Amino acid sequence: MPRLNRRDFLKLAVSLPAAAGISKLVPSTFRSGGVQPTNQSNIILIVLDTMSAKNLSIYGYPRATTPNFEKFAERANVYHAHHAGGNFTVPGTASILTGLYPWTHRAINHSGLIARKFADRNIFRLAGDGFNRFAFSQNLWAVHLLSQFAGDIERILSPAAFSMTHQVIGDKFPKDLQAAYLSLDEFLFWEDNPPPSLIFGIPERAWLGYKSLHVEDDNFDYPGGIPSTTLLPIYFRLDEIFDGLYSSIGSMTSPYLAYFHLWGVHLPYRPHKRFYNAFQDWQPQEKPRHPIGGRISFPEQLKRLKRYDEYIASVDYEFGRLIERLEKDGSLEDSYVILTADHGESFERGIQGHTTPTLFEPLIHIPLLVSSPGQRSRLDIHTPTSSVDLLPTLAHITHQAIPEWCEGEPLPGLGGRESNTRSVFSVEAKSTTAQGSMLKASTALLQDHFKLVHYLGEDYNFFELYDLAADPEELDNLYGSHPDIAKSLEVELLNRFELANRPFLGK
Repeated sequence: MPRLNRRDFLKLAVSLPAAAGISKLVPSTFRSGGVQPTNQSNIILIVLDTMSAKNLSIYGYPRATTPNFEKFAERANVYHAHHAGGNFTVPGTASILTGLYPWTHRAINHSGLIARKFADRNIFRLAGDGFNRFAFSQNLWAVHLLSQFAGDIERILSPAAFSMTHQVIGDKFPKDLQAAYLSLDEFLFWEDNPPPSLIFGIPERAWLGYKSLHVEDDNFDYPGGIPSTTLLPIYFRLDEIFDGLYSSIGSMTSPYLAYFHLWGVHLPYRPHKRFYNAFQDWQPQEKPRHPIGGRISFPEQLKRLKRYDEYIASVDYEFGRLIERLEKDGSLEDSYVILTADHGESFERGIQGHTTPTLFEPLIHIPLLVSSPGQRSRLDIHTPTSSVDLLPTLAHITHQAIPEWCEGEPLPGLGGRESNTRSVFSVEAKSTTAQGSMLKASTALLQDHFKLVHYLGEDYNFFELYDLAADPEELDNLYGSHPDIAKSLEVELLNRFELANRPFLGK
C-alpha cells in the first residue's frame, strides 16, 4: 500500500463522512437536526477577512487581482456599493451574523461579544433545524461570536482545521468553546512578545517553534513564508484550506447552511509564488494625512500594498478552483453561493491596516457577489447595501418572514429593491465600553452617492461629507460647501446614533 503524505491524509480525512472523519480530526459541537424540507436550496456563505473592494479588479482596480471573481460574477449578482457594519472583524462579522448594526448588537470592542439578549438573533437560528448548519472560522474573534450560537449550529470546526501546524488549545474543550478559547488561546497563549503567560507561554512558544521547522519544506511555494494567522499560532496553505472547504461541503446533507470565515488577506500578507512580484506597473496617488489617521510613510505603504494585492490574487485563484469543482459536481445548480468580507484594509493617509477610528472606503467598502441556484447571467447593483442585509435576504430565500427586529433589508435582486433614498451605516467604537454610552465613536451614513462621516472623541467632534460618484477617492470634503445636503444627512445620522445610545446613557 502506498504511503500517504500529510497533504494526502488531510484531503482523505476531510472527504470522509462528518461523523466518521471530520469530527474525529477537529472538535465540534453537535445538536440534533429537524426534518429536512425538500424545497430548500443550500447556502454557502464565504467571508474573506480584510478584503477591501477598493483593491479588486472586479470593481475597477487597476491591478488584475480578481480574474476568478470576475468569471464567477458572470453568473451572480454583483453589489458595487456594499458596506461593512464596522471597520474590523468583531463589528463587521457580528452585523453579518445578526442583521444588526454595531450600535445595536454591541460587539464593538476587540475580542467583543454580541449582547447576550441578542444572541438568539442570528442566521443559524433563522435557518432553523430544517438546515444542517456548519461553521468554520480561522479568525478567533469570529469564533467567539460563533460560540455564542453553538446551540443553533450542528458543527463548528476548530480554527486550526485544515492547517499545516498549529498550537490551538481551546478546541480540546468542545463543551465550552468560548470560555476555552478566551481563557487559554487568547489569554495564556496569545501571539505576543513576550507571551502573556511566562509560565505556560514560553514552553508553548518553544514547542510551536519546533513544530514549525517541519513546515519549512513547503516554503518554496510561498517566498515570503507560509500564510499564518496573527490571533492564533496557525500555519496553513491556501490550497489546503480551500480543499477543506470543498470536502466539507461534500460531506453535508442537503439542505445546509455553511458559513466559512477565512483568514483571507489579513496580515501577514503572504502570496503564493505564482503571484509574488506579479504587480510592478502601477501605484496609487499619495493622499494627505488625516487628523486622526496614522503615521506610516507612503513608501512603506506602497510595499505593503503590493504584497496585499498579490495575496488577494492568490486567494482569488483558489476561489476560482473551488467554484470550478462545485460547478463540475453540480453543487451550483442547487446552492446559493455568497462571497463577501467582514471589512477592508487601508494603505493611505498614513493608515496601515484597519486599527483606526477612520471610516474611509478602503476600510468599509467590501465585496458582495451572490450566485443563485442555476443562475446564468450577471446583475449589477449600484445603490448602497449593507452587511445587515444578509440575514433578511436569507430569510427571503428560505421562504421565511423577515424578523421585525432586523435592521437590514433583502438585497436588491434577491427579494429587495434598489433605492436611492435608503441609508446604510457603519460604526467604529472600539475605545468605548460595550455596556455604556458611546462617548467616542466614528459613524458613517451612506445614501445614494453621498457619504457623511461623524468623528466624535474626547478632543474632536467634526463631520466630513463626500460625493463618492464624483470623488471616489474621498479627497474633497463637501461638508462646508454643501450645507443643504450635509444638514439633512447629519440630522438623520445623529438621530440614529442618539436612539442607539439612549438605553446606555448614564452608564
